[in-house]
Amino acid sequence: MKKIILTALVAVASLTANAQVWLGGDIAFGTKKLVSGGDNLTTFTLAPQVGYMFSEKFGLGLDLKLGLRNDAAATIAATNALNGLSVDPADYAKTTFGFDVFARYVFAKTGIASFFFDGGVGFTTYKDCGSRIGVGIQPGVKFAASEKVDVVAKMGYLGWHKYLGDKSTKGSAFGVGIEESVLSLGVSYNF
Repeated sequence: MKKIILTALVAVASLTANAQVWLGGDIAFGTKKLVSGGDNLTTFTLAPQVGYMFSEKFGLGLDLKLGLRNDAAATIAATNALNGLSVDPADYAKTTFGFDVFARYVFAKTGIASFFFDGGVGFTTYKDCGSRIGVGIQPGVKFAASEKVDVVAKMGYLGWHKYLGDKSTKGSAFGVGIEESVLSLGVSYNF
């Protein structure tokens, strides 16, 4: 029994020898022209993040996402939904809240740059118009500004989403770049 416990402790110690906790977040901004209105839909998302790197290649993290959208475009999109058009709830929700649980895999490192994929599952709720669950992969790059501070950029998205709401927003989507914002920038602090 003592050998098993000692072996488990050595295994945990070796896994956490290079471990690193990070705190940070992303800011994302996006705009798109609505199909049957003249206005643009403008989105702003703030996403605080915490994560834990088990090694130089693998880590786990959690994003909390808070989003805001402009009122004029939201009103036009809501009118489209009332007229029977199928509408993404992200097009007419004024505020959103969500979270993503993800695994980070660093596949290349050169100098101060590390290239990674974040893959995971997420849930977003849209005020007064339903919610969405999804799974996907997002590529990114991290630049070491100093020993403790990293600048992070993520671009694009490959995944699947299922919308849960009234009949105008029910459905699912699969594709590349199906997130509200295709580019996000952030900073993280490493402990």
